[in-house]
Amino acid sequence: MSNARVLYINLTGVTCEMMKNLVLAGVAAVVCDNRPYPAAVREVPSSFLKAADMEKIIASSTSEEGEPETKRAKTTETTVGEAISPKVDELNPLLIGRNSIEKRSMSTLPDEYFGQFDAVVASRLSITEARRISSAISKYHKSQKEEHESSNNINGEKYQNNTLFIVTDTFGLDGCAHLDFGASHTYIRELGKDKLSDPTDITPYVSMGKMLDVPLKEATGRWDK
Repeated sequence: MSNARVLYINLTGVTCEMMKNLVLAGVAAVVCDNRPYPAAVREVPSSFLKAADMEKIIASSTSEEGEPETKRAKTTETTVGEAISPKVDELNPLLIGRNSIEKRSMSTLPDEYFGQFDAVVASRLSITEARRISSAISKYHKSQKEEHESSNNINGEKYQNNTLFIVTDTFGLDGCAHLDFGASHTYIRELGKDKLSDPTDITPYVSMGKMLDVPLKEATGRWDK
């Protein structure tokens, strides 16, 4: 966990809470959110991402004198990622230097970029954007797995690297999430009291792209235990 990195795309109330918990646990954050601040988040309900609070931080960092703080903050051009960066570092000073801001827009990032993270947490994505990231992550780890298996793997170790992809949003009191754990993810089942199964592969593995192809009304077995 100490070496893990998570990429956050388009911060919202729910993804900020996830980031807060992981940063406090020692997981470095890379924020990719080039939306204009504070307009993009002014109406976002969050105890962590408060536009009014961050405007004070922006105002205190400007050098212009004789101008009201609120005016300086609202006229200072910045992005959501740059505005929230000081608050992220404040959460866990031990991660200063490991946390970072991705200043490129998501659309210009190369496909292989996303697979380098342990997890990608995103909000406010279109279905096309979610498909693209899911496909890019799958292709990256497929090529890494093939390279791993073709190398001198004397011990026959399985390729276990993975990138968890979460797309989540809230709409008032409602919310939704799509989770893609990756083809190499394994899980352990509880078989009884104090008895657990061996690590089991996800079979069949369904990528987020394939999830999005299935209308909810046609998805069967959603309530099976």
